Amino acid sequence: MYTSEPDAPTEAAALEQTGAAGSPPAVRRLTDFEVFDSQGSLKGLELHEFSAAGSLWLSGAVYPMGTGKLPDATARAAGPGRRVDKIGPVKQWAFRRTAPGAPVHLEVVTDAAAYVCVRPATTYKKIFGTLREAGILVGEVTLRLNPFTEKASTVKGKRGRKIKGDPKLDLDKMVGEILKDKDLIGLESRMTASQLMQQLLNCGYLVLENLRTPAMLQVFKRGDVAVDGLQFRC
Repeated sequence: MYTSEPDAPTEAAALEQTGAAGSPPAVRRLTDFEVFDSQGSLKGLELHEFSAAGSLWLSGAVYPMGTGKLPDATARAAGPGRRVDKIGPVKQWAFRRTAPGAPVHLEVVTDAAAYVCVRPATTYKKIFGTLREAGILVGEVTLRLNPFTEKASTVKGKRGRKIKGDPKLDLDKMVGEILKDKDLIGLESRMTASQLMQQLLNCGYLVLENLRTPAMLQVFKRGDVAVDGLQFRC
């Protein structure tokens, strides 16, 4: 289940041993991660919004950020990692991207650092499944609404359909577009249109949060598009 990183006794020690702490908070990559509560039970990160402050924690292998374009491209090449049993508590989390069109990644923030979460531990994959799908949908919706998207998207080494961003795309058309690519982008192959619609409705606040980041607002501004005027609603 785990790789062979040396153990670090605390989050602070792991940060010190994987690079300068930095100010503002350090940024690291986290692999084989889990999220758990104060009793040690694995929990979905989405429960953070409904949990008491300081009640969710992380564990995993902390790595330097590296320089790869993908979240895990150069984590190991950047330097040795350190495994930590308790990181946090979690203060906030969000789906982020390094630039418009870049892959969406999960970022979890503690008092000490921001962690780009690369890969869940085997024991956490099932619990993380719902949030993983939400991250895929955040990326797909943003890609399809971006007025400057015009490329053939490649997912997992396979060439997908040519995607041309259209800020006038409404929710029904969005569902149809994503449904055609569900196998390529890693969604459940048996997912129906109604199930996909419900998934989009469930994660709508995450989509809107991503559309309103400073980088995306600049993109829409350059395209003379108002985010609040988008026909897409979820």
